[in-house]
Amino acid sequence: MMKNNRLLNLSIILLIAITLLGGIMFVLYEYILVPNASGQDSKEQKVLSVQKLNELSVETGDITTNLMDNRYIIVNFTIIVDNEKAKEELVLGMFLVKNEILRALSSLSVEELSAEEGINALEARLTMGFNSFLQQGEVVRVVTTNKLFQ
Repeated sequence: MMKNNRLLNLSIILLIAITLLGGIMFVLYEYILVPNASGQDSKEQKVLSVQKLNELSVETGDITTNLMDNRYIIVNFTIIVDNEKAKEELVLGMFLVKNEILRALSSLSVEELSAEEGINALEARLTMGFNSFLQQGEVVRVVTTNKLFQ
């Protein structure tokens, strides 16, 4: 009878310990490991990140060039970098940026640039090309903001 009583007490203590450990893990996960996972805080972070992206972006302006299939394109890109020094370097080296864009576009056709995959491939190629001459940071993303075929 005494043995059954000890086993019952040990089982209750073990159950309480597991429950407390689960509660502690839940609190740690919600408030320390993954903070701001809900509501207002995440909205504020998104606004801040969009503001930061805007501060770290450079527009190329309209660029007109011929494509591989002898048609013309007018494009505009926004280049997003990871820091202010990279942005300054990109602005100073805008002639290199435009050269890289002209080289990339001259090997493409209207059909390639009309598809989403073609635009994605162009943006990836430009990102790698711009990063090849940046020394103060890196290009995070290139976004096509205007595209017109003639």
